[in-house]
Amino acid sequence: MRRARQPLLLLVLLATLLFTRTGCSGPSGQELIGAAIQGDAAAVQALLDAGADVNAKDNMEGRTALLWAASNGHADTVQVLLGAGANVEAQVKDNDEDKEGRTALILAAVGGHTAILRALVEAGADINAKTKNGVTALMAARVLGQTEVVVILRKAGAEE
Repeated sequence: MRRARQPLLLLVLLATLLFTRTGCSGPSGQELIGAAIQGDAAAVQALLDAGADVNAKDNMEGRTALLWAASNGHADTVQVLLGAGANVEAQVKDNDEDKEGRTALILAAVGGHTAILRALVEAGADINAKTKNGVTALMAARVLGQTEVVVILRKAGAEE
């Protein structure tokens, strides 16, 4: 598993050198998002160190790297992004009303990603944030039968 990440990390470092030598401002947010989607925490850190915008949004759903990492269950990547100051209140911008307004906390709750959920609560994420349709992380967890998520959210003070 570690060997598979080495080529990507090497690619990130090469891109960083190219940006530096050609006078570009740094890696794009899209590269950061790609690394976050894959859960490559080392590449995410390297891109952030090279100047990537931690809150850059993708071109399709307006998702940040944190939203993608939380959705995909990449706890190590979430920790790196939170450490770099990622906006925990960023929301999905989508034409699908069921997805519109989901935060990283809601995405983690939907996926049952308890370690990520705890990290987001600790980082100060709004535990009562609502989607465009008024759905909270607690509501989604209940509907999906994510009992451990429900317990975590209730202990953190989530409202019904």
